[in-house]
Amino acid sequence: MDKTVATLKFKKFFGEGLLKFFSKNIEYTESFEKRKLLSDIEEALSDLRLAKNCFEDAKDPEMIEACVYEIKSAEARYNFLLRKAKLMTLKNPDSPLVPTK
Repeated sequence: MDKTVATLKFKKFFGEGLLKFFSKNIEYTESFEKRKLLSDIEEALSDLRLAKNCFEDAKDPEMIEACVYEIKSAEARYNFLLRKAKLMTLKNPDSPLVPTK
């Protein structure tokens, strides 16, 4: 069903007020998702920096190996989140990833 047709049927059945209510909730949810994603990206970058610092300070071969695994894990998570952010931006090019204030 076309989005316009669905919107018109919704308006006819429920009225304008409920449509505005749901539209605001959808916008709020998208904004929350963007803020959460940005927070996750910052956290992943922080984890990556911590893992790299651990590697630089490590002396024991087993600790070096553990730090290498931490770095690879942090890089994988960071790259995943960046791809997710890119997809989110591509799905809705009019809406920037950074939430407006």
